[in-house]
Amino acid sequence: GLGLRLLPERDNASAEAITDRARAFISSRTSPSWFAVVHYSTLLGQGRALDEQELDQELRVLDAEIQRLLRAAGPDAWVILTSTHGPAARVDLAEQRVRAPLLVRRPRNLKPVTVLRAVSQADVLPTLVELFHLPSRLRMDGEVLYEVTGGVAPLSEPAVVIEHGDDGAVVVAEWKLVRRGEQLQLFQLAGPDPERDQAMERPEVVDALRYELPGEERPPEAPTLDQALREHFERHFGEDLPAQVPAPLPDGATEPAPPVPAAPGGAAVP
Repeated sequence: GLGLRLLPERDNASAEAITDRARAFISSRTSPSWFAVVHYSTLLGQGRALDEQELDQELRVLDAEIQRLLRAAGPDAWVILTSTHGPAARVDLAEQRVRAPLLVRRPRNLKPVTVLRAVSQADVLPTLVELFHLPSRLRMDGEVLYEVTGGVAPLSEPAVVIEHGDDGAVVVAEWKLVRRGEQLQLFQLAGPDPERDQAMERPEVVDALRYELPGEERPPEAPTLDQALREHFERHFGEDLPAQVPAPLPDGATEPAPPVPAAPGGAAVP
């Protein structure tokens, strides 16, 4: 759909061999515009679990190869680094599995940005399409990462949806709702105990998020996610929220953004 040429094979070559291939591809380009997907597969474990020493060695090998790749790409290349999953090897919806790295190295002279909100790997493709003005008729599930493209922030924080088989999860702000079979579990990722299920204590948050889960349909009478979360926070903190979240100012602007109302104790209200 994007007019990109795909390589016909995918193998488990060594990290060094994969870097060599990528460097050869980059050096063969006659145009300054190119795109490459470099996939590093298993380096040492060959599919088995690694002990701490082996894992450290594998990461050192990977760091060295990525460094070689970055030198070949040059300082003006956009580089996106991500992974198939987080540090946990088991396959489930736990944070240690789904919290995968996503790093974007922007070209030189662009200010670094740390994104604190939840994002998805599904956001990478629409961000690339927006960033490079690529023509596309594809329907894409993700959102454009405005922190990367320099665009305007949305008025509300989009939900990040995670699927695994028939189970699923949704993350909005600090909350993560997980559906395992018929059971719903709620976790406060930014709270003091992010692994404690709070579904029984916070039914209003469960109700606000449940229709964002994969395969769920919101009944016409149910409030939208924005409405439900606003009502929850207004009840919880006892004060009104602003009508909308102010968008960030463009680079170089000096006008201060309107203050975000504070909760008791000084915590900022999402």
